[in-house]
Amino acid sequence: TTMKSYSASDITASTSGGVFTKTVPLDTPNFRVVVREPRADGSVGPAVIGTWVDMFNESTGEWMGGSNSNSNGVSAFKVAPATGCYDLIYTLNVNPPWSTTTNYSRQSYKLVIKCTGEITLSNKLTDAVITKETVAGVEAYTVTLGLPSISGVVVNPSNVPVSNSWIVPVNTSTYEWMWQIGSNSRSDGTFGLSAPSGSYRVEANVPWGLSDVAKPAPCYVTVADGGVTT
Repeated sequence: TTMKSYSASDITASTSGGVFTKTVPLDTPNFRVVVREPRADGSVGPAVIGTWVDMFNESTGEWMGGSNSNSNGVSAFKVAPATGCYDLIYTLNVNPPWSTTTNYSRQSYKLVIKCTGEITLSNKLTDAVITKETVAGVEAYTVTLGLPSISGVVVNPSNVPVSNSWIVPVNTSTYEWMWQIGSNSRSDGTFGLSAPSGSYRVEANVPWGLSDVAKPAPCYVTVADGGVTT
C-alpha cells in the first residue's frame, strides 16, 4: 500500500481539463504476511489466495489501506519506522475472500514496531506471537483466517440467501459494538465471526441497494470455548 499527499499547488499544477493526473510509484514493501487456512489443532493449512488484508494505525487513527494475497498467499505492505522512541501499533485484519466456499472468519493481529526497529506480530485474541516463514524467496509472517465461534446464513423472507449483509455482534455485558470482528455475508449468504467467550446480540443489516427486505430481530448467543453454547 502506498500513500502520498499533495498540496493545493501540486493539484493545480497537475490538473488539466478538470482532471488531476499524477504518476504515483508504488513503495517497496518492508512487511509481508502469508495467509493460510487455520486448523482446529493449531496447525496451519495451505495458502489462501485473494484474501483482503488491511491495516489500521492505532497510534495515529489512520487506515493504511490493504492488499490482496497473491498466488502464494502473500500480502505486502510498507510500514513506517517508529520515531522518537514511541512504539507504533497497528491492527492487521485478515478477511476471507468474498467468494470463498469455506466458513473461515476474519482474524485480527497486533503489529508493534518499536523504536529499536524490532517488530512483533501477535494474535489479538490469544496474544500468541507469530513467526515467519520463507515463501517464494521472501520472508513473511504466517497468519491465518479465523475459526468462527458464531456462524450462520442470512436469507430473505423467501429463504433465498442474501449476500453483503453486514453482521456485527454486540457484547450484551459491556454494550460494545464489536465492529472489528464483524463480517459481510458471502455470495451464498453464509457468515462466520470469531468472537471471544461472552454473551452477544448478533445483528444482520440490510445490504445497500436492497429495498424488499428489512432488518430482522437480533439473535442472542452465548459463546464459550470457541463455540455457541446457547
